[in-house]
Amino acid sequence: NNVAGISIKGNGNLTAISQLGDYNSSKISITGDRNTIGTYSNGSDNKIETVTIGNNNDNKIYQEGNKNFASITTGLIGALSSKNYAEITQAGSGNLGTVKQTGYGNTATVFQVGDSNSASITQNGSNNNVAVKQYGGKQYSITQNGSNIPPVTITQQ
Repeated sequence: NNVAGISIKGNGNLTAISQLGDYNSSKISITGDRNTIGTYSNGSDNKIETVTIGNNNDNKIYQEGNKNFASITTGLIGALSSKNYAEITQAGSGNLGTVKQTGYGNTATVFQVGDSNSASITQNGSNNNVAVKQYGGKQYSITQNGSNIPPVTITQQ
């Protein structure tokens, strides 16, 4: 039952959170450019949320265990963000990974291994890329609004 929170305004920051055990939560909020965010949890019923506003940010979440939740939000209505990378990797069962991006030239990737996992990606803007790879139980939802939308890559086994 640990809780971690980080809020940063600035450029070129490196932020990392690692949590072990069950029922942990972390939230990172960053406003700025060229920031790197890495979060990790190992256990069950853990929750990781990150929100970034800015450009050229690299945001990765890795979770091991069951019934975990991971969420990456890049840009907000009225605060567009561009050329950001969001990646969620989850290993276990019953996990949910969501990515929401507003802006242009963003990339969202969700990798899931295990049964009964779900992925949801929503992108608003142009030239945004999506990849979903699921191995085991599979369910995904992808919504893209904007122009110049490249092909979506989906792998399920």
